[in-house]
This record gives sequence, C-alpha cells and structure tokens, in this order.
Amino acid sequence: MWPRSVRALLYEKGFRQYCGVDFSSECVELARQTCPSFEFIVANVLETDLLESRDYDCLLAMEFLEHVEEDLKVLQRVKAGTRFFGIVPNFPSVSHVRHFSSAEEVESRYAALFSAFRVDSFLKGAEGPAFYLFEGAKL
Repeated sequence: MWPRSVRALLYEKGFRQYCGVDFSSECVELARQTCPSFEFIVANVLETDLLESRDYDCLLAMEFLEHVEEDLKVLQRVKAGTRFFGIVPNFPSVSHVRHFSSAEEVESRYAALFSAFRVDSFLKGAEGPAFYLFEGAKL
C-alpha cells in the first residue's frame, strides 16, 4: 500500500470509488484509518478473483509488480480497456524479483499488453533511486 498522501491525492482528484488490495492486514488497517471513505480488502492478488469479478475501469499497481514472479500473469487478467498505471523501481532490493535499468526495459516487458503505452521516470527524492511510471489501456 502507498502512504496516505497518494490515497488522499486520489480523493482530492475526485475519485470516490476506490478499492485497495493488499495481502497485509496491517497495511489494509492503516489504509482504512487514513482514508476511511475508500474500500480496502485483505487478499492475495495472485489467488483472488477480484480482477475478474469486480467492476473497474482503472487499475493502479504501485510498487507491486517487482515483488512477484507472476507479474505478467497478473496483468493478463486485467480486463480489456482498463486504464492502467504501474510503478516499478530501478534498484535492487532483497524483496524484489526484478528491477529495471531503463524505461526501455519497462517497455520491453510490459508494452505488448497495452495500447497507448507510455513510460516516464522520476526520482524518489532529490537524489537516489528512481522509479518508472508506466501507463496504457489494457488490450
């Protein structure tokens, strides 16, 4: 789960229906406390049918895809036409199964699953690690 500021930003931007999913009950409880008007579910996205059973038109994957071997399988389950935003890192970590050295690497891994695919990079702080934000419409 991302910190309160991201969820609050979504609310400030007019999002009124939001469902966050995390396998950590502690993260879900924190999210519920900081943004009580949104829905949060404790579930493992690799095992739940939420991607198939829920009605949605936009999906955010914030620092999730680099933690799971089955990232492409998860993305293949996203409903066609869904607007997608993902963030992945450019740095290794003990919990990462992959990281990306360039926007081109992100494009190489994910672009075939989306139309209107785009990748932007940004620094985590003034210096240091970077992240890639990618977006597109699921094919």
